[in-house]
Amino acid sequence: MAGFDRPGGNHSHLVDAGTRARTTTGKKSVRAGASRGLMPANRFWEDAKVSEEKKAMNALYAGIERAVQRINDRG
Repeated sequence: MAGFDRPGGNHSHLVDAGTRARTTTGKKSVRAGASRGLMPANRFWEDAKVSEEKKAMNALYAGIERAVQRINDRG
């Protein structure tokens, strides 16, 4: 639930898993083969899962419980 409502893009998977070396294709005015770098993986999601899994599950259950309670309160 945390982090889903923040603006700014959904690219955390690229930071977590990294990317391979990237080069341009030569379309438009950019020459073919220009390096765009690579991003080594830092595996922060795996580390966070190990250290915060119980806390995250408790937050998820609390959110579900609040949602169900709001639905029940409607009618």
